[in-house]
Amino acid sequence: MWQAEHVHDRNVRDTMTAIAEDETRHAALACSVAQWLEPTLDAEARARIDEAVATRMRELTASTMQPPPRALMAAGLLPIAAEAAGLLQALASALSVTRPA
Repeated sequence: MWQAEHVHDRNVRDTMTAIAEDETRHAALACSVAQWLEPTLDAEARARIDEAVATRMRELTASTMQPPPRALMAAGLLPIAAEAAGLLQALASALSVTRPA
C-alpha cells in the first residue's frame, strides 16, 4: 500500500495498487484462519509461533537499518529509514491485535 501511494510512475502505481488490494485480502484471510485455529493450539505450538513471529520481526527490524537502494527511494518505492521503522511498528501492533493474549 505504501508503494502504491508513493511511487512516481503511474503504471507502476496502478500495478502496486492492484497488488496491495490482493495482498490485503490474503492478509485478512490469514488472520481469520489464525484466529480460527488459535484455540486448537497447545502451549508448545503457540510458543513456536510466537518465536517465529519474533524472529521475523527482528529480521525486518535489522533490514530497516540497512541503507535502501537510492534508485528505489528516488522512484518512491522505498521509504526513508524513519518511515520504514514506523511501518514496522504498525505491523507489530497489527500482529499483536490479531492474536489473542
